[in-house]
Amino acid sequence: MHLFVFPNAMPRRGEERIKLNIEGTVFHFFHDEEEVIIETALLRDGSSTMVLNNTITGKTYALYNFREILEVLDMTPKEMLRTLSQRGFMQIDKCGGELYVKVFLPEGEAELLSDTTNFSEFRHETVDRIHPLDWQYRPYGKTCGWKGNAFLFSPAFGLLDETPLYQSRRADAGTYGRKERGHVYIYSNGSGLCGKSKLSLQGKSH
Repeated sequence: MHLFVFPNAMPRRGEERIKLNIEGTVFHFFHDEEEVIIETALLRDGSSTMVLNNTITGKTYALYNFREILEVLDMTPKEMLRTLSQRGFMQIDKCGGELYVKVFLPEGEAELLSDTTNFSEFRHETVDRIHPLDWQYRPYGKTCGWKGNAFLFSPAFGLLDETPLYQSRRADAGTYGRKERGHVYIYSNGSGLCGKSKLSLQGKSH
């Protein structure tokens, strides 16, 4: 498991506290007295799960298939959270059978509380490091530009790169080989998509 703690990352509401207990493959996330239980062994490979807090109702809950929901809404994570008045406390990405976890602490909190795990031994990062960590630990690609109707896309791979990276047009999908670099793809409709299989969120990385 790759877990990263982000201190002082979320606006605090009152005297709230968050805590994470890990028992085997089960995550017990606590927001004050409210508990969210996630069995990570049941998470689909390639999926993204968020633990969110609804600032309107006060409810804290797990939102599964986060990337697919973003595709339907055609929003970035930041746009979705801001528009729907949600706060994100934890994100769990599963890639190549491994877990990649980011935990965002309320203002004034430097350590993630736990009854089971000493999280002070895990890497602590600042919020400006979110995207560089994504690039390091998950498959991603870089758009190199357009030349006529040729879309140049250079795939690159981080540490968790066992899951294939796809290029797609409409509902079609083709897999990038792990050692392939600098391919040029021709699209008659002028749109290039890259990420997971059959993705539909244009212009955004997955």
